[in-house]
Amino acid sequence: MCAPEHVHEELKYVASRPLMAWAKKNQHLFIPHDLKVQREAANIVNAFPGMIDPYAAHDEADRWVVALAKCRGFTVVTYIPHSRGGGLRNYRFC
Repeated sequence: MCAPEHVHEELKYVASRPLMAWAKKNQHLFIPHDLKVQREAANIVNAFPGMIDPYAAHDEADRWVVALAKCRGFTVVTYIPHSRGGGLRNYRFC
């Protein structure tokens, strides 16, 4: 299991205290963005500008998750609680 470093940054804004404590203890799971991932994140947001919420109070990590997965051949597993407008989502990016 891993995630791009931007997920760790986003958690600072949205995570519960227990989740943030877990993230701090497991910082080794958050992978720095290399140039390939940065380029892919830019390509993704150019192709799917709706991934970015212009009203968000912080930079969201979605494009970084997809970019890391695409660059490394990973499968993305995610969950957004229904209480936050979430649920099962199927995105076709790659």
